[in-house]
Amino acid sequence: MSLTDANTGTAVGRDGWILRTTDGGVTWVIPNTVTTNLISCVTLTGPNAVTLVVADTGIIRSADGGATWVGQDSGTSNPLHAATFTDESTGMVVGSQGTILRTTDGGDTWVSQVNGTTETLRAVSFADANTGTVVGGAARSYEPPTAVRPG
Repeated sequence: MSLTDANTGTAVGRDGWILRTTDGGVTWVIPNTVTTNLISCVTLTGPNAVTLVVADTGIIRSADGGATWVGQDSGTSNPLHAATFTDESTGMVVGSQGTILRTTDGGDTWVSQVNGTTETLRAVSFADANTGTVVGGAARSYEPPTAVRPG
């Protein structure tokens, strides 16, 4: 879920579902369907600017609150997982194999960023256009150590 103010928000999830509110969650509407795939991330950068990261397929953006959608060429075939924007023009998207993409023109062009990792990146947050954090790593199961009983 992403909010632009106390009234405007968008929630996303499996099978391409999108819900949008403009009255603080009192009512929710379903904008035009854009995909049937999992939407892994939504970022709002203004009351009507919506960016979606669609699992395994790419980036989709709306400038009119979801009435119409435009696919964006990310320049990568790697699955993407999360996005953040600091304003309507500047944003980052992260994904598998260490993918970090940056835009400064609202997603018209995405530029790959050199970062030194091949781990899957799962979340990104930027405080401003140049200061941020990216997290990720391989998904691993954890098993606590087995206690050894004296014999």
